[in-house]
Amino acid sequence: MLDSGTDRVNYGDLLTAPAGFHLDFALGTTYSLDLDALMSACLSLGLSTSPDSAMADNPMALFAALSEMRGRLVVFCEKGKVRFSGAYKQLYSQIEDSIIEVDLRGRSGQDYPSFHPKLWILRFLSDEGPEKAMYRVCVLSRNLTFDASWDVAGTLHTDAKPVKDIVGKKRASGGYPLQKTLGVLASYASSGRGSRPIQQNIERITHELPYMCLKTEDQEWSLKKHPLLFSGEWADDDNLFPERFNTLLSNCRRAVIVSPFLSDDPTHTNPLSSLYRALQEGLDEEGTYLVTRRSALLGQSSNLPLLSKIPIYTVRNDLVDDNDESLLQDTLNDEAASQQNDNAHNLWRAEPRDVHAKIFVFEEVDATGRPSTHLFYGSANATRRGMETNNEVMVHLVSEKNGAFDKILQDLGLDEESQKHGSLFERLSLESVENIVDQEPHKDSEIERAFAHFLRRVEIDMTITESAQEYDVTLRINNVDAPMLSGGAIRYSLITQTAEKCLQANSNELVFHHVPIEHLTEFARITFAPASSEESSVPSSGIVKCSLNGASQQILEKRRSALFKKICAKDENTLLEYLNFRLSDNPELYASVISRARQGGSTHGLSLKLEGLYENLIEAFRTDVKNASALIKDCLSMLEEDSSDLGDLRAMLEAFSTVKEG
Repeated sequence: MLDSGTDRVNYGDLLTAPAGFHLDFALGTTYSLDLDALMSACLSLGLSTSPDSAMADNPMALFAALSEMRGRLVVFCEKGKVRFSGAYKQLYSQIEDSIIEVDLRGRSGQDYPSFHPKLWILRFLSDEGPEKAMYRVCVLSRNLTFDASWDVAGTLHTDAKPVKDIVGKKRASGGYPLQKTLGVLASYASSGRGSRPIQQNIERITHELPYMCLKTEDQEWSLKKHPLLFSGEWADDDNLFPERFNTLLSNCRRAVIVSPFLSDDPTHTNPLSSLYRALQEGLDEEGTYLVTRRSALLGQSSNLPLLSKIPIYTVRNDLVDDNDESLLQDTLNDEAASQQNDNAHNLWRAEPRDVHAKIFVFEEVDATGRPSTHLFYGSANATRRGMETNNEVMVHLVSEKNGAFDKILQDLGLDEESQKHGSLFERLSLESVENIVDQEPHKDSEIERAFAHFLRRVEIDMTITESAQEYDVTLRINNVDAPMLSGGAIRYSLITQTAEKCLQANSNELVFHHVPIEHLTEFARITFAPASSEESSVPSSGIVKCSLNGASQQILEKRRSALFKKICAKDENTLLEYLNFRLSDNPELYASVISRARQGGSTHGLSLKLEGLYENLIEAFRTDVKNASALIKDCLSMLEEDSSDLGDLRAMLEAFSTVKEG
């Protein structure tokens, strides 16, 4: 179940529709978000292909995937935690409407909470009638980025059910807290300027999913009552995970805690304090395993009485330094990406492949001596904030099978036999632990913390006006609630351009002139460069989503047509390729054939002639007239009225656009 060798999961497989179904809507949550990672995810969501495939480098395929996801995708993330590589900047405009930044203000006297859950809720519809719906819920520890750390992911699913019969008189187990949490997400979408179709889809999920019974993929594990455990603001104070964590820790015989980060404060809500109390009350020291990062142990001298009692494991050094499979490193090494973003090294810091999974396992024994094993996985770290203030999500599974706890030890490589032969994790000696905890941890400078807070608080209004076939973009900066940043310069730019500007004295406006329509974006990049080189070796950067008025929003809607004509319809042959690609039963194979043909300098013999397209359209309208008609009308809406150079192709599309359903 948790074997790093045999139980590896392809991220794209989590998002791909099951056989006989197609994706209707996808809702995702993440702490940090990489725009390029989101576009790659759309390949799986929209085209059912791997995000690691060659199509991730094909602008036409990316445009097609993003077109499929229009109005069918929403991703919530922490405000100020969006980043990008710059490889396909102009395509970012196609996913901007799908992104909603969440700014949790916290209550008076409370820590500044983070929006930290990693979750996908996918609604699928049957390909054939009568229409049935099924759901897949994916809970992960991985953010929607290209980080190559060791993470955990699991899926729950519902059975397919006729749409008209889903909502009944009684919610499924855990339905009520799930409904409350989804209601909070719906409020985020409303206040975060989510489009009306997105809000309607969230409302439908909120209405349906609480009545659907979730099931686990592994038959040896069952779902505990209220299997999805939410904590923080979106749980409406119903924080079940810390409650179950402390209860099981007090009653269990053995425990495994996997967490990349640990708290060093002495408060009673610190999970390490709870663990220490459990050891004092009889928890088996040698049967308690802590898996973490070496960096998490730095400065933990106050917790040494606990850390010296239990086995502690970290990822082997030789594996931490191995970045051969890191998509992040591949991108950093990509010359084109580096040329398009001169600060790529700051936005794409190559993280070691360390542990990032959050797993908690407890073995309980009842009065008859029968063991049961409780497994939690998800987004919450073993920290006070992870238990107390952040928005988090965890899954609770239970196994009554004898040996379930030992099987998890074997899967993680923590058992004695695995340690002899070498595993992902290695046990630290007591001497190593004592040496590490005495070292000072790296901490962000005061300026870095202030800038991170600035990104969460700053508000930017954007106005777009037409100017001689290009556009002027005005940014109005509202930083009343943001902390003051002194000792350096704050620069602003559009993420699609390199030009940066600073606010002048007594002004809160910046104007970027002559911006091409393809470069219009809702995201502004903010960079803080300290005046003193001692504060930071590189500038701190982040991007935030701007607010737009109605007229500016209407101008932005023209971007898609401009990109379509540039990428997919620059001439008749290119549009033929795009249409055949969209109509193909195997888009990935078709894209590969096109690519090889181009490399050979010819497309002779490919099904790119009007006759071939005509046959493909006939078949598409025969099997799925609704989607085929939508594709044709979408293409025509993005083409200029006077696209006479498309000749007979345009006439064919206009003829098919008149076909009626039924």
